Amino acid sequence: MNDPSAFLDEPFPRIPRWMIWVGGLFVVYLIILQLAYAIAADRGVAVINSLVFGWLSFFLHRLGMMQPDWPSLLIGVLAFITLMMIVHTIGHRVAMGFGDAGRWTGRSTLAVSASVLVLFAGGVAMVGAAHQALWLSSDARTTKSNANSSPWPEPPGSFDFVQQARLAALQSMSRNNLKYIMLDMHNAESTFGSFPPGAIVDEHGRSLHGWVFSYAAYGAYWIKTDWKTEPWDGPTNQEYAKGALPEFVNPQLGWHGQFDEHGYAYMHYAANIHGFPNNRGLKITDITDGTSNTLAIGEVAENFQPWASPWNRRDPADGINDVPWGFGGPPSQNGAMFAFFDGQVRLISRDIDRSVLRSLGLPNDGGPTGNWESKLR
Repeated sequence: MNDPSAFLDEPFPRIPRWMIWVGGLFVVYLIILQLAYAIAADRGVAVINSLVFGWLSFFLHRLGMMQPDWPSLLIGVLAFITLMMIVHTIGHRVAMGFGDAGRWTGRSTLAVSASVLVLFAGGVAMVGAAHQALWLSSDARTTKSNANSSPWPEPPGSFDFVQQARLAALQSMSRNNLKYIMLDMHNAESTFGSFPPGAIVDEHGRSLHGWVFSYAAYGAYWIKTDWKTEPWDGPTNQEYAKGALPEFVNPQLGWHGQFDEHGYAYMHYAANIHGFPNNRGLKITDITDGTSNTLAIGEVAENFQPWASPWNRRDPADGINDVPWGFGGPPSQNGAMFAFFDGQVRLISRDIDRSVLRSLGLPNDGGPTGNWESKLR
C-alpha cells in the first residue's frame, strides 16, 4: 500500500495557463470599460488619474486624521493569535494522522493563518468594489457632465424598480443619519443639561462657530483644541472643519460637491433656527409644545454650508424646496426628512402648509393645529 503521507512531498500544483489567460483578459476588459466610461463622461484624464492614483492621495489625506483605536487593535491581535493556535492544532493533528507530525511547523501555521487573513481582506475588498461598481452603473449622474446636471439623482420611472429600490435604501440611510445626530444630541443634553447652542457669538458680535462644532465636540468626535475661543475657520479649527463627517452627508447626494472652494466640508442637513438660539442651548423643559411636536434637524437640498460654520440653521416657515436658503430634500422624495426633538424622524411632504411648518419650528407657540400629521410619512 502506498504511504498516505507521500502527498506532502509532492510539489504544489501549478495554476493552469488557461486560468491565467482568463484572469488577464478580465482585467483588460475592466480597464477598457473604465476608459470607455471616462470618454463618455468627458472626464477622461481626471477619471483615469483617480482610478490609478486616487487611493494613494486619499490614504495620505486620511492618514494624518486617523486616531488608533487601541482596544479594537488589541482584540484584533488576540483574535489573530487565537486563529494561529487553532490552525496549528488542526494542522499538527492532520500531520500526525499521516504519521509525520514533524512536517507541520510554526512556519506552516503562520503561512496558513496569513493566507486566511489575506483571503478575508480580499473578500471585503471585492464586496466593496462590487457595491461601488453597481453604484456607478446605476447612478444617472455618472453619465452626465457636472456642468449640466443636478447633483441629485433623477426620480426613477414607473417601471425602474432597481432605481426605486436603490433610492428607497438611500432614503433610509439619510433617515438613520438624522437619528444618529439626534442620539448624540440627547447624549449631550443628558450630560450638560441642554442641547448645543445654535451658534457661539462673542462680545464683539463675531460668530465663532455653529451648533455642529459643539455637537462634534460633545458627541462622537474628539477635538483636541480649545475650539470655543477660536473661529471655526481659524488656523487650528480649520484642520477639523475641512474633514468630512459621514453622518452629515446625504447618501442620495453622496460625496459629489462635498467641499467648497476653500476645502471646507459641506453639510447636507441644517438645524431649526428657532430650536437652536445663539449662545445657549434649549433644555427639554423649554420645549413646552412637546419634543414630538418641534422640529430639530432637517435635510437641505441646496445652498450647502460648511458643517462647522455658524450659518447651518434655517427657518421651517420658508417651506420645503421653496427657496434656496430653506429646507428641502431630493426631487425623488417630494419632501424632506426631519428629526423632531424627541428623536423620531419623519418625511414631511412639500405640500404641507407653511403655517404648520412655522408652528412645528417654534418650541413654545402652542403647537400646530389641524390634520397636519397627514403630511408626514
